[in-house]
Amino acid sequence: FSFACAPSSKAKKTIKVVTTIGQITDVTKIIGGDQVQVTGLMGAGVDPHLYKASESDVRKLAGADIILYNGLYLEAKMEKIFEKMGRSKLTVPVGESVAEGYLLESVDYAGHFDPHIWFDVTLWSKVAQTIADALSKHDPDNKSLYQKRAQDYLAKLSQLHLRVHEKAQQLDKAQRV
Repeated sequence: FSFACAPSSKAKKTIKVVTTIGQITDVTKIIGGDQVQVTGLMGAGVDPHLYKASESDVRKLAGADIILYNGLYLEAKMEKIFEKMGRSKLTVPVGESVAEGYLLESVDYAGHFDPHIWFDVTLWSKVAQTIADALSKHDPDNKSLYQKRAQDYLAKLSQLHLRVHEKAQQLDKAQRV
C-alpha cells in the first residue's frame, strides 16, 4: 500500500524578507521567527553609504515579499531601486518611522539626518515596532505572534536602555556626551 499526503491548503508559505544592514536583519529574524526567511544584503564591514546593489542583489529584492531598509539616506546609492520595488511590494524604510524631532542632523550629509539610529536604544525600539507592523500587515493571520515577539524584544531593549543609562550616570558629568 502506498499513501500520499496532500499538502494542507492551510499551510502558510514562509515570508521572504530582504534586509539591507545586519541590525535590521537581526531584529527581523527575532520578530519574524519561523514565519520568515530573512536575507541580509550587507555583511559585517560593508559601508551601506557606498553600497551599490549587484545584479544578484536586485534579483533577491525582486523575489522578496517584503523589503526592509534603514532609510534616512543610509543606503543612498540604492534609493531608486527601493522606490521602484515599492511600486509592487511592501518596501519599508524602517528608520523613517522615527519622528524627526528625535533625529540628529547628519555631520556628513547636509540637509539629512544621522541614519545610525541603532546607537540609541529608544529610537531602535521604534524601528522594532515598525518591523513587527510590516510583518503583521503582510501576514495578518500571524499578527499576534509578531506583536508578542516585538513586545518581548522591546522589553529587552528597555532593560538595555536602563543598563546603559546606569553606566552613563557613573561617569563624571563633564565626560558625558
